[in-house]
Amino acid sequence: MKRALLVVGILIAVVSGGFVIASWLTPATSQAAEAGAGFGTWAPTSQYGWHGSMRVGDVDTYCIRPGLAAPTGPTTDHGVRSDAAGLSAKQLTAINHLVTTYGQTDDPVQAASVGWAVKAIADWDETLHAFGYRGDSLAGAVNWTFSALAPEHNKRVQELATSYYAEATALSAGAAKGSGRLVFTTDPDDVLLGTVTAQVDGADGTGRIDLTGAEFASGGTTLEKARAGETYEIRVVPPAEGGSVTVSGVGAFPAAPLAAVRYFTTPGGQDTAGPAGASPIEIEGADEHPRDIEFAPTITTQVAERYLTDGVFVDEVSFTTGTGIWPRDEDGAYLPVSASADLYRSDVEPNPGDPAPGDP
Repeated sequence: MKRALLVVGILIAVVSGGFVIASWLTPATSQAAEAGAGFGTWAPTSQYGWHGSMRVGDVDTYCIRPGLAAPTGPTTDHGVRSDAAGLSAKQLTAINHLVTTYGQTDDPVQAASVGWAVKAIADWDETLHAFGYRGDSLAGAVNWTFSALAPEHNKRVQELATSYYAEATALSAGAAKGSGRLVFTTDPDDVLLGTVTAQVDGADGTGRIDLTGAEFASGGTTLEKARAGETYEIRVVPPAEGGSVTVSGVGAFPAAPLAAVRYFTTPGGQDTAGPAGASPIEIEGADEHPRDIEFAPTITTQVAERYLTDGVFVDEVSFTTGTGIWPRDEDGAYLPVSASADLYRSDVEPNPGDPAPGDP
């Protein structure tokens, strides 16, 4: 009876708070929740409670407000939220990981274990002591209830619950949403060479990068199992018509657990969490400036002496590649570049741009 009175007292706070939240939530839908996989009695309150998942439509959800009544009434789906039940980003990340990775199951032992771990992440003290256990051990709290409720599964639920809890709480707080971009660099000595790096926040594992206008040094325009933050060498295949080229690319990386859950509420009962999903993080990027491929060498001259009445005429000739890429032959050697000039003698100093004075 004491516990029933406590539930009613909390119910008033939850319901009154629900109207405040509803005023700024996105449109939500309601449907009845039902017992999923687990152990116990599917009722608002019972001697041992309900330990497992609550199924809302085709989603398995788990309690994140330990101590409240089971969500047996109409349940509202608020969609994916990063502000569910006042939980921190780290708590939401851990819970999302568990309900996504292990919680969508028909195995009652696994579901019960996820349920205990999720509740312990949401509120450690309430989870451990809600049924009268006075210790400070998650395994001890499970044993306190399951030794009577389902003794044949007691040990396994203890093992899985503590393992899930440790795994989830070891995760760093995720992002509310994954994001990123591809960053390209150009070799200052050869615009046909450069690198690409996938800078991704919230990525988990390896992804894929597809290039346009270039290929990876390892071959091909697609790189599978690319790692976020790792730099890969690329090379441009110059277009036959010359000109310039801008290298671009797109990528997709699996998301790490987001700091969000699919949030469900039930008037007079539990708030529950479903998976927030793990859609790929799609990124893109391009060269900041076009790569100038057209070969335009330059040649300059500088006489040793400005005026000569006799002697040897000396003109220092300088050649630079200018812009673009110096073409190579099939063997990779630079193609030869030559220049020629005519020398004229004049008694009058010409101005730049004047026509040649006559025969050289």
